[in-house]
Amino acid sequence: MKQKAPAPVTAELKFSKGNNKLPKSTMIFSLPAGHSCPGAKDCKSSVSVDPVTGRPTITDGEAKVFRCYAATSELIYKGVREARQHNFNLLTPMAQQKDVKGMTELILRSMYSKDMKGVDRVRVHESGDYFSLSYFQAWMAVATAFPNVKFYSYTKSLPHVVKGQAAGIIPPNFLFTASKGGHFDYLIERH
Repeated sequence: MKQKAPAPVTAELKFSKGNNKLPKSTMIFSLPAGHSCPGAKDCKSSVSVDPVTGRPTITDGEAKVFRCYAATSELIYKGVREARQHNFNLLTPMAQQKDVKGMTELILRSMYSKDMKGVDRVRVHESGDYFSLSYFQAWMAVATAFPNVKFYSYTKSLPHVVKGQAAGIIPPNFLFTASKGGHFDYLIERH
């Protein structure tokens, strides 16, 4: 007897609203610290789970000056770690294929499935960073789709921001704060 294929499941990204410092009107999106931070240097830390014991461990980068606060949260809180990893697992294959449209649609679908009522800001990356140019481009398209919502990020992935500026794809409702302590600090003053 031939088995039926299971119905396709449409996976969504995980967002949160507000935290101890941000109001519920701020939607927050995160990725795993370190694993998604190509520009990190001074703060490079990441959490991995041992496949045998299931225990999380934190690993610091070679040039670490201080430990990433977001990585510490992932070490302590299993739910936080799993939500960030879930997001990274969904986005990484599309980023590897440079599928900007697919990532944009996934982010938009995930946002629309949440209650957007009262949301006036989106913090992209309470943890994590723009791990590829195509992923960065997807977020620019998402912000363009919400012209009345302010998007913002702290980032060390400065080459993507510079390329986005040159290409004119950064919408006026997306603000960036360049974070020092990364591999691309020289781009801060220059741009």
